[in-house]
Amino acid sequence: MRHGLLLLAILTACQPADTGSDQSADVDTSGSPDPGGPPIDEPTNEAAEAEPEAQPVLPVPFLGRWAHEIDDCGGRPGLDRIVIGASEIQFPDANAEPLSVLQLSDNGIIVDLRITAWGGASTLRRDRLAVDPDGNSMVYSRGGDARRYDRCPV
Repeated sequence: MRHGLLLLAILTACQPADTGSDQSADVDTSGSPDPGGPPIDEPTNEAAEAEPEAQPVLPVPFLGRWAHEIDDCGGRPGLDRIVIGASEIQFPDANAEPLSVLQLSDNGIIVDLRITAWGGASTLRRDRLAVDPDGNSMVYSRGGDARRYDRCPV
């Protein structure tokens, strides 16, 4: 029994004194930040990170097949015609991806393009497109060169 009392006294002496608070033994007092999240003064932008980047879309009045002359609307290769889709422009010798679209009016836009030639060479270019109010013709300006195109019949 004496040994039991002695063992109890030793174990009691080894335990920290009770300060009356509910402190847990596993509290990290090393001074490191709370691993449960970022500090309060650093805002997070989870909504912006989760949203995919929007791709530029060419407006509806510009979509379709356009030819320099209405006779070029046929399927023969090498003719001066372009096909404008919502996210791509096909030229006779290249494809173009719109990087940005600036709407000037209902009938006019400026579009920044990444042009990729059929041989693989790529370049950036800014073009201006203006559709006539009737929607049947368009002026396509690239640099100092402006060409008139007619909408091909469907």
